[in-house]
Amino acid sequence: QGHYRSLVQVLPSVLIKSITSYAAKRPGLARSDSFNSYRSAAGDHFQDYRILIAEDNKINQKVLTRMLTRLGVEEMVVVENGREAVDMEAEQEFDLCFMDMQMPVMDGLEACELIMARTRGHRQATVVFVTAHVSPAFERRCEEAGASGYLPKPFNISDIKNCLQSVFTIRDGADASFSMSDDDDDDDE
Repeated sequence: QGHYRSLVQVLPSVLIKSITSYAAKRPGLARSDSFNSYRSAAGDHFQDYRILIAEDNKINQKVLTRMLTRLGVEEMVVVENGREAVDMEAEQEFDLCFMDMQMPVMDGLEACELIMARTRGHRQATVVFVTAHVSPAFERRCEEAGASGYLPKPFNISDIKNCLQSVFTIRDGADASFSMSDDDDDDDE
């Protein structure tokens, strides 16, 4: 009805059926494309990046890690709340942190602020929020917290790829900013 449902509300069997149906209708994502051919065509250059995923929902964790794996990302660490994300990011260097907004113990905004406030050790991870709650007020809050952007749920592998390309272009020295929204990707639903 015009709003996004969290993957939490979708049964895994329904989710898999929907993804399979969606992929069958999309050129380049057809079932005949093998895992390896998609990976080599789409993102071998992502293999050197380390990504932290802060997400409390197991299904969302699996969906995101599988998409990142298909894009060639080899090093991912998954944590279940904002406090764990802050601690892990302080201990280890990550290039990117996909951060859920609503998590137990500490929410994504507070975790992002603490990550951005850290002044010792390695370079801070670039934070991208992954959320179904997108509004102009939310965008301002993300920016104020120090995030580089957001990825609205639901997303597909092309959205993830575009996000990674944008983040790493910015991170690797280009002067740009981004936010992933339905307008940014011509091949959305």
